[in-house]
Amino acid sequence: MSSFSFLLAKRYLNPLRTHLSAITIISLLGVAVGVLVLVVVLAVMGGFEREIKTRILAYSPHILVQPYAGQEGELWDEAQKEILGREGVENVYPFIEDFVLISHLGLHGAGQMRGIDTRNEEQFRQLESMLKEGSFDLGLDQSVVVSEVVARNYHLSVGDELRVFSQRNSEAAIAAYEQSERQPVFEEFADDFALLEQLTSEVESKGEEESLSHEALIRAYNQIVQVYDQNLRPGEKEILFDILSSLELGKDGPEEGLRVFPIGTMVAIDEQIALLKNLDYDYENSRCFSELKEVVLPKDLKVIGIYRASDYAPSPAIFVPIPTAEELTGLEPGQSSYAIHLTDPYQAGEYRESLKKTYEEDGVITAWMDQHKMWFTMIRRQEFMMDLVLSIIIVVAAFCIGAVMFTVTIQKQKEIGVMKAMGATPRQIQNVFAYQGMIIGAIGVILGLGGAILLLAVRTQIQTSLGQIGMDPFPSDFYGTDEIPVHYDWVKNSMICLFAFLACVLAAWLPAWMASRKDPARSLRAV
Repeated sequence: MSSFSFLLAKRYLNPLRTHLSAITIISLLGVAVGVLVLVVVLAVMGGFEREIKTRILAYSPHILVQPYAGQEGELWDEAQKEILGREGVENVYPFIEDFVLISHLGLHGAGQMRGIDTRNEEQFRQLESMLKEGSFDLGLDQSVVVSEVVARNYHLSVGDELRVFSQRNSEAAIAAYEQSERQPVFEEFADDFALLEQLTSEVESKGEEESLSHEALIRAYNQIVQVYDQNLRPGEKEILFDILSSLELGKDGPEEGLRVFPIGTMVAIDEQIALLKNLDYDYENSRCFSELKEVVLPKDLKVIGIYRASDYAPSPAIFVPIPTAEELTGLEPGQSSYAIHLTDPYQAGEYRESLKKTYEEDGVITAWMDQHKMWFTMIRRQEFMMDLVLSIIIVVAAFCIGAVMFTVTIQKQKEIGVMKAMGATPRQIQNVFAYQGMIIGAIGVILGLGGAILLLAVRTQIQTSLGQIGMDPFPSDFYGTDEIPVHYDWVKNSMICLFAFLACVLAAWLPAWMASRKDPARSLRAV
């Protein structure tokens, strides 16, 4: 009877024998489309995630150690050999990264700079796979390799010169601007200078010396030191330095609690205060910016290569030799962080925890997935939302199947009554309609999976055709790849197919169960 139930289920689904077949086909196509869309979207998203990881791992350190201040040289000398000797570690090299200002043909913008140790052949091998044009042979010259995005945005090609300003230049410019915008120092810190003037008025002269209260002197001195530490104009700094130097001339007096100075010291301090009040602030404001020219030393670098990059994935704007990076960042040789390259980058988390046990007190240790956590979190959230939204297609198809089965059970009341009268059990009746859901689910899953594989196989041709009519959904300029990347996750694909099949079976089960519980006599009378 089981084979008979299956044959009868097929008969009910036969489009030539029942007017319900059109609805059945629509339900089947709903399942197929749901599976196809889910498989295609997840394969493409998985491909883009894999592409991003490949690019990130090509230029990013698998593990980055950023030493604390004052420990750079010691940490590098002692740790490098020990880390290189660990199993699974392929390379250790210095690492410098900072933001710079890029300028070319009147275009300006900020970008991330990465320093390369040009003596490290292993690092070059990783980067050469990303090269689009030119060379990565930076040497020690004033040369630079730029990203494809920077080349496009700044109209650069191999052989052009690019001007790069250090972030220190921006900081110095901001400091100079803030200096020129401040109030005159004797007005901004009027209370502190009032305390100093009161101190000079309390001086007691005796012979070739003059004395002051030691306690009052210390209080005034500390206040002026705090003023001196502010971001002041050059002339103000110079005068305050002279005042502090004069206050440091004192020595212990014959009486306890007194400090003695050479005669005329306090008069000289009063003259310095008067000079401070009569400063030419127009001139001093101009000095703030004129002295800035000594700091702003841009680098004119020759573009020798362009590497593949995209707006879609994070990547450094430029690569420069380590000596150039040190000059731009103000670091001395040996003060840089250092990067660790592993045989298996996906073991970086375990190595990070192992290194922390030994070097956590010496510096900050992060793995590549920590540095780019935001990007991968965003991709996973997008993938989850796509799973959720697209799964609704399958759920809707399952509801359609349930509606079809309800309709079939109503239309087939006479047949159900006849089968029961002939001795069919409720389970056998239930199987007739449950098999319909199973058939729709199985065929829909097979068609959807096969259609997805076929669609992905011809994705390049489809993309080219859409591009010719101006509808390219994945422009290479933005994504940085000429072909849509694809990664098949067969575990996920199997779960999608299983979910679709079970949804169809469950959708058919309830009406099948209700049909199996109908009274045969009432079913025959209702016809």
